[in-house]
Amino acid sequence: SSGINAEWPLRPGILKYTIDQIDPKECAGYKNVVIHCGINDIKRPQADVQDCASRLVSKLDTISKLCSSSTKIVVSPILPTKLEHLNRKAKMFNQLLFDYVTRVNPR
Repeated sequence: SSGINAEWPLRPGILKYTIDQIDPKECAGYKNVVIHCGINDIKRPQADVQDCASRLVSKLDTISKLCSSSTKIVVSPILPTKLEHLNRKAKMFNQLLFDYVTRVNPR
C-alpha cells in the first residue's frame, strides 16, 4: 500500500505557479488555505524580491478579508535550492514573509 488516500482532497486544490496567478476569491469557502511558496517569481534575473514579497502579502491580506475568521491560512516559505544566488533571494523573501506574519499574527 502506498499510504496515499485516493479520496483526498475532498475538494480539489487550486494550483498556481506564480504570485500573480493567485486569485484570492478562489480561496473563499475553504476551511484551510495553504500557500506553498516556490522560486518561480524570484528566479528571474530581474526579479525584485521585495516586490515579490509585497505582492504576496497583498494577496494574503485580501485572502484574509475574504475568508471567514475560522479559516486557517498557512504559508510555507521557499525551500533551499542548490543555487546559492537563489538561496540568497529565498532567504530575503522568507524574512520579509516572516516579518509580515509576525506583524499580523503576533504571539
